Amino acid sequence: MLPDRRTSAPKVSPLNRYRGILTGTALSLIPILSGILLQWIAGPFDWNRTGYPVNVIAGIAFILVLYMVHLMKSKVKILSKAISCHTAVPAIGAAMFMTLALGCIGQEPESPTSLWQNLLSSWPFILSYSWMTAILGLTAINDMLSFKFRKSASTLCHVGLFMALTCGALGVADIRTLTMTVHHGTAEWQAHDHGGHLTTLPCGIELESITADSSQETMPGTVSVILSIHSPHTGTERTTVKINSPAKTDRWTIYLSDYDNRHGPAHLPMATLTLVSDPWLPGVYCGIILLALGSVCLIFTPMKPNPLSK
Repeated sequence: MLPDRRTSAPKVSPLNRYRGILTGTALSLIPILSGILLQWIAGPFDWNRTGYPVNVIAGIAFILVLYMVHLMKSKVKILSKAISCHTAVPAIGAAMFMTLALGCIGQEPESPTSLWQNLLSSWPFILSYSWMTAILGLTAINDMLSFKFRKSASTLCHVGLFMALTCGALGVADIRTLTMTVHHGTAEWQAHDHGGHLTTLPCGIELESITADSSQETMPGTVSVILSIHSPHTGTERTTVKINSPAKTDRWTIYLSDYDNRHGPAHLPMATLTLVSDPWLPGVYCGIILLALGSVCLIFTPMKPNPLSK
């Protein structure tokens, strides 16, 4: 009688089978639990303290720490698992849970009664996204230092998403939103923020005219506001601002918030403008472009054949 050549597969306990995903889930819970503790001890995170140059220093330090972790991952076993799918998937799940909570729960950042009503400044939200971004950064560094052309699409996606998330987070404190009311015949050089503090701009803005094209007899259609931008360096330039169609000058984006085109001794044409400055926005756009290019390249990248299917 011939011996049975069939060998039975060794039994694997459920704990060993799901050890990787359980470890990744536990690591993803640590930022949330630590954030809840920090929220209780220190209160909400103050984004205003992360403005320039603090955000630049923090960004450089963050990348250097990730690079050091990359160098040590071959010597420390737990670090080598930081870029595995078992760790990445729970981290993404935790960040998406926070995002869904942000969209479903009414936010009251001015007077929150719990951390869930001011999630953007809560430590659990910030640490969850930081953990996911750190894993993404480690993956991007690993892709770039061991670059292979056939994996260039995924490298572009990882680098682009890491750049967009990092620049978006670091630039929060540098975003400035000002309000200005301009009149016909007078250039306005100052604008105020939500707290009423005045800021002198490097250029003056003057209202030239307001045009409202009627789509119906009683309702205005497209409203166009023509502005004159007076700059000591470039002279006077004319630009047109419409609802949902802003104009740009220097490092400011000009939006039309309100207008009054009535004429007469008591009513002069006026327009209310919102000026927004976001110096980190080009970095976010660059990351989005890299992510889009990587996504397109993934579509046309041939899949590696599965040897088990033969």
